[in-house]
Amino acid sequence: MPYNVMITGAGSGFGKLAALSLVARGHHVFATMRDVEGRNKEASASLVSEAMEWVDGSAKTGDLSVIELDVADQKSVDRAIELILSETERIDVLVNNAGLIGEAGPLEVTGIEPMRKMLDVIVLGAMRVTNSVLPTMRKQRSGLIVQISSTTSTHYVPFSTTYTGAKAACEHIAAGYRYELAPLGIDSVVVQPGGYETAIMHKVLKTEHPELLNEYEDVLPLMKKLEDAYGGISYNKSPSGAQDVADAIVGLIEMEAGERPFVTVVDETMRHVVDPINELSDVMQRGLFEELGVWDDMQLVK
Repeated sequence: MPYNVMITGAGSGFGKLAALSLVARGHHVFATMRDVEGRNKEASASLVSEAMEWVDGSAKTGDLSVIELDVADQKSVDRAIELILSETERIDVLVNNAGLIGEAGPLEVTGIEPMRKMLDVIVLGAMRVTNSVLPTMRKQRSGLIVQISSTTSTHYVPFSTTYTGAKAACEHIAAGYRYELAPLGIDSVVVQPGGYETAIMHKVLKTEHPELLNEYEDVLPLMKKLEDAYGGISYNKSPSGAQDVADAIVGLIEMEAGERPFVTVVDETMRHVVDPINELSDVMQRGLFEELGVWDDMQLVK
């Protein structure tokens, strides 16, 4: 069955690959990005062109529409969803993929403004779009929210806290949606990719107070050592690269409603660390709800 799928941050990286993969599978994709007539005009045209190539000769032929959307602007979100609903009555799936990363450094050096921007896109941006599609999904009594997170959300990464903290927050919110929406027939799931070389590496928020870095002279060697060590193990060497993440997204979308796992890890290099953390979190969460006597009332997806 073809689905109507809305993807944020679809101009590059995971979002673009997911959009192309879904079109090739016969789904109707609403690929959203900022500034489609300006900075992202070329990315928009490229996405449409590549989508045509991906479906050429395919037995399943979907279609793709590029739509202007800034997740940090509620009016932009409203316009995008209004446009989508003018073309179709349903929004079956939302993939919250829009994001950015921050320059490594101590939190004092990072400053408030870069952190605010990070939270506005990764956390509040996802909430803006999700809350705006929920009236349609509630009316349908069905839907799927896919939150693209990161394996770094599961553990502390000093000097990268703006990014990892934002990803951890978005996962907590996705869990909240999971419990709140499951009884309404709506699934909320998280995809945790590892490190992949995508265009997000060029969307780096600069620190606000670089002049303070010298005050951290005693910890800079640790920052460098940690950055080198973590970078050495975190980047996936999979032959298919970031397509692994797109395939995981497609798999979740085409999975039976109510059967989708809450967390899907796409990271073979860090799986041995991340899987036990996720599993322990599930056990402890269930234990808490059982102790409170509410587990059987949750009506959760598996």
